[in-house]
Amino acid sequence: MKKKQRKILNKKMTFYLIIFTIISVLFLYMYQTVTVDLLMRDLHTLQRQKQLLLSETNRLEGEVEKLSNIDRIPKLAAKRYQMVPNNDKILIIKMRGAKELEKVKKQFARRFNRKHKKVNLAGVQ
Repeated sequence: MKKKQRKILNKKMTFYLIIFTIISVLFLYMYQTVTVDLLMRDLHTLQRQKQLLLSETNRLEGEVEKLSNIDRIPKLAAKRYQMVPNNDKILIIKMRGAKELEKVKKQFARRFNRKHKKVNLAGVQ
């Protein structure tokens, strides 16, 4: 009888093991399927975001190109700030010797009742 009981017990254990294995495999398959579906949804979302960012980048690059156009600056200055281009002649004053320059500096200081200060003159050659 013990042999018969053992055989029955072995068959039951084998049956339960097979059932457990089938359930485990089904559970793992379902888990994998759900995980793949979630990852695919995330992938599509990220691809849409990438496309949106690429189109935004292209739009901004075009805007930068348009705004950095050098011909645009004088037009904006005239339109927004009523500025006009300066077409005056450029005069260059040349002085001979440092003594004449010192004399001009002193006269300038006297005219404005100031003490003689060191004055840097731009454009003096």
